[in-house]
Formats: sequence, C-alpha cells, structure tokens
Amino acid sequence: MSPRARTLSALALLLTPGFAASGQYPCPAWPPASAGFWGPMSYRVQASPQGAVVVAEGQIGSQEAQRLKAELKRAMAQPGGINELWLNSPGGDSEQGQAMGRVIRTLGVPTRIRAGSFCVSACSVAFLGGVFRTVEHGGAYTVHMFSNFGGMAPDQGLVNKVKDLQSLEQDAAQYAGERYQYLLEMGISPSVAKHGFSVKNRDASCPPRKVLQDWNVDNSQ
Repeated sequence: MSPRARTLSALALLLTPGFAASGQYPCPAWPPASAGFWGPMSYRVQASPQGAVVVAEGQIGSQEAQRLKAELKRAMAQPGGINELWLNSPGGDSEQGQAMGRVIRTLGVPTRIRAGSFCVSACSVAFLGGVFRTVEHGGAYTVHMFSNFGGMAPDQGLVNKVKDLQSLEQDAAQYAGERYQYLLEMGISPSVAKHGFSVKNRDASCPPRKVLQDWNVDNSQ
C-alpha cells in the first residue's frame, strides 16, 4: 500500500464494533466482534437460479481490486455466468475501493447490499461500480469522512508541523476531487460525497433507501 493509500485507509483501521452512528441517518447495530465482517476480505461463490453470486465479506486490503477481478472472472466462467456481487464490509483501503468499483463496472456486474449487511466507507465506493445497484431494506450503505490519520501510529498524535498540515490539506483536496470525478464517472449524485464529507470520521451515516434512490446509489427501481 502506498503512503497516500495508508493515510486514506480510514475505516478499517479506526472502526470497531462500538463505532458511533450519525444523528441524521442512524445505523443498525454493528456485527459482533467475532463476525467475519471484521476480518480480511474473503470470497465465496454460491449458486442461484439466475447464475452465480459472489459474496465478498471483510476488510478491503491493498490488492483487493486484483483479487476481486479474479474472483468475478472465475464466477463468470461458470455455466450460467454471474448474477450479482453481494458486499458486506467495514471498508479499508479507499483507493482500492475506487479501483474495485471500476473493475465491477468494466465487467458489468450488478451489486447488492443484502438485509443485515453493511457496506461501509471504501466498500460504499466499490458498490457504486455495479451497473445495477440494490440496497435491500435492512441493508446499510454507510458513509463517513475519510481520515488522513489512518496510517499513523497511535503515539504519533496530531501533526504539529505546518508543512505536514499543508501536505494533509493537499491530500484531502486531491482525494475530494478524485471522489467527485469517480461519482461522475459512475453516474452518481455528488450529494453522496457532500453528505459523506459532513460526517465525522469516527461516526457513520446510513441514509435510508429513498435517499439512496434519490442519489442514484440504488437504481433498482
């Protein structure tokens, strides 16, 4: 993972089962600490009448887009092809989230957040790559502000040098620009980023399905 990617790996490094919910759009209770949701990303394929379903669960790592591409192509090669990608993840490497989204869009795979599942931070970015996107009732599409402190050791504390603050400011501006460009590329309302940037990094916001449909995050109707 590049230094910049480490600084933008916000949620997987900071998120715990005690993660706080934003007041505007509160989130359901988080999965227990023992759940596979909190571990490294894993993939499994299960059959459905419409074709194979790829289930991706866990934290998004530094090479996740390559892993996802291989898993999707493997599923596409099965008889009947691939039906959907189901996501359940606390986030992770933000740059990989965008890369995953582009893989998903290129391969034309629909995405789904099932009831009881969460798609947080970098996962919420990857989800947008689906040509068809569905957030089921009881599924949580979860956003928050990225962190520039994700790659710091706890004892480093706050950055106290002007040049470091300027560097962080430049990273933040570049990241925001990249995120807006990505949303435009995927056909998503910029309101997603605007709302996400308004939520504190250690908080989380789970907009309801109607709002997600207004933003074209969920385009299932």
